[in-house]
Amino acid sequence: MEPRNMNQVKRLFILISICFLLLACSENTIHYRLKNDATINRVFNRSEINDLLRIVEFTDSIVTKQSPAVNIDSAYHIFIDSIRVIAVTRGSLNEALDQDIKYNFIFSLNHNLVRNIWNTDSTARKIKYKDTILTNLNDFPRLDLSCRGKFMDYINLVAEKDPAYKELHYDVSMCGHLSSGLRAEYIKNHHKLNFNILENRLWIAIFILTLEEPIDKKVERYLKHKFIQKTNRNHAVNKPLINYIT
Repeated sequence: MEPRNMNQVKRLFILISICFLLLACSENTIHYRLKNDATINRVFNRSEINDLLRIVEFTDSIVTKQSPAVNIDSAYHIFIDSIRVIAVTRGSLNEALDQDIKYNFIFSLNHNLVRNIWNTDSTARKIKYKDTILTNLNDFPRLDLSCRGKFMDYINLVAEKDPAYKELHYDVSMCGHLSSGLRAEYIKNHHKLNFNILENRLWIAIFILTLEEPIDKKVERYLKHKFIQKTNRNHAVNKPLINYIT
C-alpha cells in the first residue's frame, strides 16, 4: 500500500477510535443512563424522565458546588456527612438545602411527577410554635415522600434487583411517608452506597429534596415572609401622592 493511502487509513482508524471513545463516554453519563434505563422507562413517561434528570442535575450542582475538587460520588458523601455533623451538633436532622431555593425548584417541575414522588401541602390548620398556637396558615409548603405513586413503584422494581431497597419500600409503605428512623439510617450509613450507580444517585437526589427544616424554623421563615409582604403592601398604600404625580 502506498504511504499516502497508509496515512489515510491511519487517520480513518484514529477517527473511528475517537468516535467509539466518545460514544462510550456518553453512554456512561447520568443523562444517557437515566434516559435509557429500562426500569425508569417502564414506570415514567418521557416528560417525567426529563424532570427526573433535572432533579439529579439540580442536586449534583448543589453538592459539587460545596466540593468542586472531587468526583460526584465523593461530593455526595461529603455533602451527606455535613448534614450528619450538623444533626449530631444540634441534636436534630435539619434540611439539606435552602428551603426557598428547594421549593422554587420543585414548583418548576412537572406537577404530575411531583405528585408521584411526594405528598405536598401548602396549608396548615394548626401549628404549635413555642407557646403559641397558629391556625389556618396559607402559603406554608410542606412535603414528604409518598407511599403511593410512580416513584414507589420504581423503588419496588429496583428492590427486585437490589435488596437494600426492600427496606425503603416497606418503611414508606407501612408509615405512609419516610420515617425519621430511616432518614437517620441513610444519613449514618450513606458510605455503603455508590452514588455513581444510577438507582443510588436518583434516590439520594430525592432524599435530599425530601429533607425538611425543623417546624420552628419553617414557622419563623413563614412569619418573616408574611411580615415582608405586609410591609410592602403598606408601603404601596401609603406612598406619597407626589410620587404618582411625577
